[in-house]
Amino acid sequence: MDKRYDVIVIGAGHAGCEAAVASARLGARTLLVTSDITKIAQMSCNPSIGGVGKGQIVRELDALGGYTAKIADATTIQYRMLNRSKGPAMHSPRAQCDRELYTLEWRRVIENTENLELWQETIEELVIENGECKGIASRYEGVIKSQSVILTAGTFLRGKIHIGMQSWEGGRIDEIAVPRLSEQLEAHGIPRIRFKTGTSARIDIRSIDLEKLEAAGIDLKEHQYNKIRQGYMYILDDGGETRVRSYNYGTDSARYELTKKSGGLTARKEDIMELTKEEFDAFWEQTAGRRIEKTRYYIELEEGRVAELDIYETGRLEGRATVEVEFLEQRLADAETKARDFAKNKKPEWIGEEVTEDPTYKNQALAS
Repeated sequence: MDKRYDVIVIGAGHAGCEAAVASARLGARTLLVTSDITKIAQMSCNPSIGGVGKGQIVRELDALGGYTAKIADATTIQYRMLNRSKGPAMHSPRAQCDRELYTLEWRRVIENTENLELWQETIEELVIENGECKGIASRYEGVIKSQSVILTAGTFLRGKIHIGMQSWEGGRIDEIAVPRLSEQLEAHGIPRIRFKTGTSARIDIRSIDLEKLEAAGIDLKEHQYNKIRQGYMYILDDGGETRVRSYNYGTDSARYELTKKSGGLTARKEDIMELTKEEFDAFWEQTAGRRIEKTRYYIELEEGRVAELDIYETGRLEGRATVEVEFLEQRLADAETKARDFAKNKKPEWIGEEVTEDPTYKNQALAS
């Protein structure tokens, strides 16, 4: 690990992630520090992006080249237009996102951004010399110098949690606050003002009569989706493959990638490399005769599962649809057990016959 950076960002919430990526893309050697790399851009209270207030900020970030809107698009499970009963000025799109996928997608962007490094540690002290912040004090690496330090610690600066009549220090539920850093800022003349946030009450679903509720349903005309172009450069006999894929080709939210998958295993290794549009176009020319074009919708199921509904626009499945549900448990045996339980007891009626082991439904076969 280096001991000197142009910019250090403390805190990998939504603001910290945007600040770190923006800094790195401008050419500054940037270090993003967070106490837990598994909770990057954590959607703590309400897993949604948009709405009347937050939606305006997201649009401004998008106009400046930010990633919040793009990652929301890639991880949306339900899309709604709010306030339709009011005038057009109050109409506001809101995307409900998959919390785990949103965090994983942000981490993918951060780990693939040039000039940007990620470091896990709780920083409790800044290095201040002659009234200027010169870096951070790491308990593992000592002093790490920087020309600029951006502090996006959110609720962790001397944060307090109130539940009923009880209260205690904490950044989020079951996570510690960082009071020493707040005290250091105060000691150098930076006043502290406490803001209040509110988390909606959690309701035990077993206490609700769901039969009396009206389901919001899925309107694919309004639902968030991705237009996917997918072409195969190499397909091996053991199932290994090298492919290129674009999401929403040619649009402002477009994303292009090259993927290599190993073959022969139930849990396959997958390496992903980001591409420019020009690089994608060059690789796409090599995939003639082995292409798929489809529209993918993201639909929320029980227990936070997400179904990827693909409607094919080319090939032998043109006009037809397939659904894929992934089980991302840590242990393969747990994933297989939950998959069998889902297929037997929890599969929605609109999902048809399972074709997991049918080789004619593999993407490689559909593209040939």
